[in-house]
Amino acid sequence: MSKEIVKFSRWNPSHKNSWPYRIFNQYSAELNRIVMAYTSASKFTYSGLKQKGATWNDKANKYLYTNNDNEITIRNWSDTFNQFDNWVRLNELLAVSAYFETYLSAIISLSFESDPGLLIGSRHSIDGIKILKEGHKFKKDDFKDKIVNCTKGDWNSRISYMSSIFGLIPESFVSYKSELEKMRNLRNKIGHAFGRDIELSRDYSLTKINNMEMLKISTFLKYQKMIKKLASDLDNLLMNNHIGNFQPLYYYHNHNPSFLGLKNNGERMMALKKSIGKNTAETYSKDFCRWVVKYYDEL
Repeated sequence: MSKEIVKFSRWNPSHKNSWPYRIFNQYSAELNRIVMAYTSASKFTYSGLKQKGATWNDKANKYLYTNNDNEITIRNWSDTFNQFDNWVRLNELLAVSAYFETYLSAIISLSFESDPGLLIGSRHSIDGIKILKEGHKFKKDDFKDKIVNCTKGDWNSRISYMSSIFGLIPESFVSYKSELEKMRNLRNKIGHAFGRDIELSRDYSLTKINNMEMLKISTFLKYQKMIKKLASDLDNLLMNNHIGNFQPLYYYHNHNPSFLGLKNNGERMMALKKSIGKNTAETYSKDFCRWVVKYYDEL
């Protein structure tokens, strides 16, 4: 029985997700580890105070470091800690917003480099790998304005612009538009006014700081879950419509000098399989690696 010939396509990805999406998930996992460590430390502190028999009216410096303030009680300390807990949560949201925007910039840039016909409204008309092979390379400034329009400003304008560039946008972006805008406004307050209203904070007639925005755990978790879905949906759309197998081809292009000294395509295929598996932690079959070598060489 003859072996079935496996066919591969430049525009149909062999792997579900992009490498920027993997980085996005690593940022998310890192943040979760940091939050877990902080939460565990706070629980340990309160548990320790309880075990030592501390009461709300006890002086805090009996059990805790208070910077030589002898008047602070355990209740005073706890109130301040709750304020700090909210401040930490606000900055967790700032982190989520930051690594989501980092992902957006990376995946959209990858889409343009893979499918540069997008820049002139002509999908798949130009193969980004061919451009690279011919010695040309896109500069970030070539589509800097487009990246900015997708990652800055209010979400109504961002979604509208992404739709005009890619022809469509995941439905989840439209469904979550109002929540994205709430999150963006809160993120700006955190980043520019220490968690407070920006305009009010810049009022030169102020004599007392305004209260910090409050962020419940349930609200933060809702935002975090929303961002995860948005990244997943966009990754699926762009991988299948504009990125395809650009990433392994790009890897082969970057490492091509080390493969050129090999005698034949079979040796280069095996070298690619070993190298890309080691450096990307993704599994690629011999047939696929053979296709990469052949496709690239025939461009």
